[in-house]
Amino acid sequence: MKKEKSVHKLVYGLFAIVFAFGFNGANAQTPARHFSLYVCMNNIDAGGQKYLNDMHIQQVALFDSRFIDPNNSNQCNTATLTKAIVAAYPDSTASGIASLDWEGDMLNNLTKDTSSAEFKNSINEFSKAIQLAKTLRPNVKWGFYFIPFTTYYNRNTKWMSSNQQIAALLQQCDILFPSVYIYYQDGRFTPNDNEAYAADNINEALKLGVQFNKPVLPFVWHRYHDSNHTIGLQLVPKDDFRNFITKILTTSYKNKHVDGLIWWGADGYFYRVKSAPLVNEFNSSGAADFGTYFNSMLANYGNLILDAMKNVK
Repeated sequence: MKKEKSVHKLVYGLFAIVFAFGFNGANAQTPARHFSLYVCMNNIDAGGQKYLNDMHIQQVALFDSRFIDPNNSNQCNTATLTKAIVAAYPDSTASGIASLDWEGDMLNNLTKDTSSAEFKNSINEFSKAIQLAKTLRPNVKWGFYFIPFTTYYNRNTKWMSSNQQIAALLQQCDILFPSVYIYYQDGRFTPNDNEAYAADNINEALKLGVQFNKPVLPFVWHRYHDSNHTIGLQLVPKDDFRNFITKILTTSYKNKHVDGLIWWGADGYFYRVKSAPLVNEFNSSGAADFGTYFNSMLANYGNLILDAMKNVK
């Protein structure tokens, strides 16, 4: 099963800036569904912040493995995780949405045989992490990034079984956070293959949402995943991205849909490390600085997502 790279560990600070948009459109004939858009990005400047503030944004914390397991010991470090959670939420009665992001071997081990020592350790330590978080801030809604598991390849019964074997962990999550980043240009293998990838993975997440009575908030990204060495980090064309988002929003299982989207991005980081797609985009944009270019992109893709949400019946 293909897992996302650990790039997230490089870009999140003490807590990720995650903004919540609520959109509730209406149609005289058929009411539009209600979805919430959450934006999880770092290094938002004043211009980008204004765009988000105008939409009545909220801030939500995200904690990666530097706070869960800073020594790569395959054990939840309760001291560092506690410190990070208390710093992000000083008020013990605070509410919101938060994602624990523990990638790498510990996440991979959850797909191993349930009798293996690796699986048993991972399931125990993941449970320890979320139980600590829920104890410290019980009014915050918690879950794990990339849980339930998603995959581009081999969308089969073995993959579905890997989610069933972590049922005990899914039960402990308040929200399910599957990841459906885009790896290839649409039609790379078969017509509309990205939409099929989205539909299959979201359908599986929704089944689990029904089974465990949990809301589902998928992570999406406006760029091709950086594991693709040909087009990685390039912007997904707007029409393709809109079709992909619409497929996520319209997929249903027993009349259950996703509750919204978490839109992830790390454009500022990738530009600072001179990633060619970001540098080339900025150089050809005519913008005075990268912040100006990024804010324009933020508004363009943000408006695209919100419009897609508005038009889903």
